[in-house]
Amino acid sequence: MLSKRVFVFGFFILAQWLACDSDFTPVNFDPDAFPAAPFAISLTVGDGIVALSWSHPKPGEVDFYKIYRRTNLDTSFAFIDTTAALEYTDTHVNNEVVYLYGVSAVRNDLEGNKTLSVNVVPTIFSVIINSQAEVTRSRMVVLTLVAPVTTTFMKISNDPAFGASAWEPYSATKGWTLSDGDGRKRVFVHYRDISGNQTLTAAQDSITLDTKATILSVTENTNGQVRSAGDRIRFTVITAEEGGSATIDLGFQRRGIRLFDDGTNGDDVENDGTYSRDFQVPQGLEVTNVNVVGQFNDRVGNSAESVEAPGRITIQNAPDPVILLSPENVAGSTTTLRLNWTRSNATDFSSYKLYRALSPGVTNSSGLVASIASASTVTHLDDTLQQNMTYYYRLYVFDAGGLSAASNEVSGTTGNNEPPDAVTLAQPDQTDSTTFRLSWTRSMADDFESYRIYRSEGAPVDLNEAPISILSTATTTMFENLDLQQGIEYHYQVLVFDLDGLSAASNEVMGQLK
Repeated sequence: MLSKRVFVFGFFILAQWLACDSDFTPVNFDPDAFPAAPFAISLTVGDGIVALSWSHPKPGEVDFYKIYRRTNLDTSFAFIDTTAALEYTDTHVNNEVVYLYGVSAVRNDLEGNKTLSVNVVPTIFSVIINSQAEVTRSRMVVLTLVAPVTTTFMKISNDPAFGASAWEPYSATKGWTLSDGDGRKRVFVHYRDISGNQTLTAAQDSITLDTKATILSVTENTNGQVRSAGDRIRFTVITAEEGGSATIDLGFQRRGIRLFDDGTNGDDVENDGTYSRDFQVPQGLEVTNVNVVGQFNDRVGNSAESVEAPGRITIQNAPDPVILLSPENVAGSTTTLRLNWTRSNATDFSSYKLYRALSPGVTNSSGLVASIASASTVTHLDDTLQQNMTYYYRLYVFDAGGLSAASNEVSGTTGNNEPPDAVTLAQPDQTDSTTFRLSWTRSMADDFESYRIYRSEGAPVDLNEAPISILSTATTTMFENLDLQQGIEYHYQVLVFDLDGLSAASNEVMGQLK
């Protein structure tokens, strides 16, 4: 009752006031003077952005539009901006906050009614291919689709224009087929919520599709020249891809030699798809005219067809040297030295060659003493020497490829010949009236040449005369002197001669026939 009385009283006062004012002119209210409200507000959202668009029945009669905004925590709308277009982009919003927009039209300073949008939440929308992998060898990938819980639809395409792509129910993951052909591939996704709001720009991710590996060329730098242990050979496998692995084979003798694309081990430039190595030839590796074959696996496991280098490789290593032992003198010879050495273990052994000189510094240009074709022969008698001379030796081992290794150098001195030891001559033994039998001890001289028996009629025995007999066998130690006369003193001596003509005389004996 109180409110009605107030209202009546107020109306009465207003009527009295209007009646007393003789200058008052009634104003006729025209509702058509206000512009119509916008309709069909559409929202698109993104990362820290909301875009609005709308329609108006008479857009030509509108001077501008006023934009209002509030959050779900605000009690009223706040005016934020004006625009003459049928769209507006709000970049002053925070992700994960609920926003509501109002749009009104203004004409001749008269503002029409606001039209309200549905709630919208700006957020980060994304798509992830194969858990952010950089590369894939298969066109079939898995997409991880990141959108708020209010998302109900998604549209996926390999084309940024989306072409004939259609909306489909939203799911957090989806199998997808990339476009054909190796290279960088992109996938684009639009999202839409239950209110029809969709993303302002398409979320996108990219991945490299790599379904094959290729070797462009394989090279080596020997230029046909023979290499040996310790030498370096540059091997190169050129591809179009970094991050893979490359190897080369040397025929069947050495396989899987790793190459590098990291700027080390002879590789010039890191991660340029050229795999190289300065390969140091190890001891024991020998190959003859073998091919060099390159292999390559790219970073996703594709294997390229093997490619052969245009050149061939020959690696020959000199055989290991043998050890030459000090020469030995040979008993009974002053012109011979015996050489001994360790056996060669070269699998491609060809020969031993023994060289000799009269001064230190023997080489394979010195005098050749012997060439021996059997690896098992490890001794040699050098019997063409002079007495009391020093000789220097070196032994070379040659392999089938003509490579050689020199032994240590040794020296030996031949003997200075001494006369043989004298034998002991026994007293003559008369065997009949005209014969004496002579006997003596055996000579042990290694260089025995002969026994020479001398006789004189009286002492001393004249050794300048011709011997009565020469016996060339050291084991013969008896001689019968025939046709002698009685009454004469016969004096005898036996001389032992060696091969060098040196001699030693026995004791002198005498006999007289009876």
